[in-house]
Amino acid sequence: MKKPTIEEIAAFIEEKGYEIDAEEFWHKNEAVGWVVGKTCKPMKSWKSTLFTWHKNIERQPKPRYNPNQNIEQMANDLGLQARPGESWDDFNRRVQRTRH
Repeated sequence: MKKPTIEEIAAFIEEKGYEIDAEEFWHKNEAVGWVVGKTCKPMKSWKSTLFTWHKNIERQPKPRYNPNQNIEQMANDLGLQARPGESWDDFNRRVQRTRH
């Protein structure tokens, strides 16, 4: 397989409408030697690998709340009391319990 350039990857991503960072894809694969899987077989098609990245991203659950939003503000918006040091995961579990 001919190793793609970042520009080729970016063009393919744009053509397909994927939400993947071309530089991240290139550097990750450059770091591991353009191999795939647990057996580290040489990559046959970077486009197929990129498609797999895209599908894996699609399958990831979307965050319930914006992780950049302040927990205290979110709790206030929901009529809850913020707890000092509470993680987003703990906050989400607490919100789930109060909604059921």
